[in-house]
Parts: sequence; structure tokens; C-alpha cells
Amino acid sequence: MATSPERKLQKWVLEELKKEKRRGRPLFFWKISDSVRSGLPDIKMILNGHSGAAELKSPGKKMTKLQSLTLGEMEEAGATIGCAIDSKESWLAFWSRYMAEAYRTW
Repeated sequence: MATSPERKLQKWVLEELKKEKRRGRPLFFWKISDSVRSGLPDIKMILNGHSGAAELKSPGKKMTKLQSLTLGEMEEAGATIGCAIDSKESWLAFWSRYMAEAYRTW
């Protein structure tokens, strides 16, 4: 069975997060199972006490209305959100923004 572009990206992202953890970052992350609740993002993270979430997609695919609503609620609650991340480049852009938020001093 062929692996979808989204699954390949997800595997790569999880490996990148493992590398960040090995570098000593205060990072906790997990992949959210589809069977938990519809609309939840693919990956949830806590870095330096700051919540983040990312919804990964195959190129050209869009988020569902429920996913958009859920991520919007998470963002309103203070999480840094990455929507419809469909490439390594878009992940790296999100990660850079997330790190800036997580290490911002108030």
C-alpha cells in the first residue's frame, strides 16, 4: 500500500520534533489519533509551557469546517496554530513562528 503525502510529512515532522527534544528543548508532543475526536489537529505540542497544534495536509487538500473551527478555538485560547501544513517548508515556517511565541518574554 502506498503511503500518502500527508503520512510521509507526518512521519518527517515527528522525526523533526524528536530531534528538537534530543537537543534539550523543553518539548512534549504527541500525534492525535483520528479515533479520539473529529476535528482535532494531527499534532499537539507544548514547548517551554506554550501550547501549539498543527494540522497536516497533502498538497492541495483543505481542512474541514470542523478542523477550522477547532483550531480557531485553540488559537483563541492562546495556542500557536499551524493550519493545512502541506510541505517541509511550511512546517519549518510554522516551527519558527511557534518557537518565537514559546520563547517570547512577557
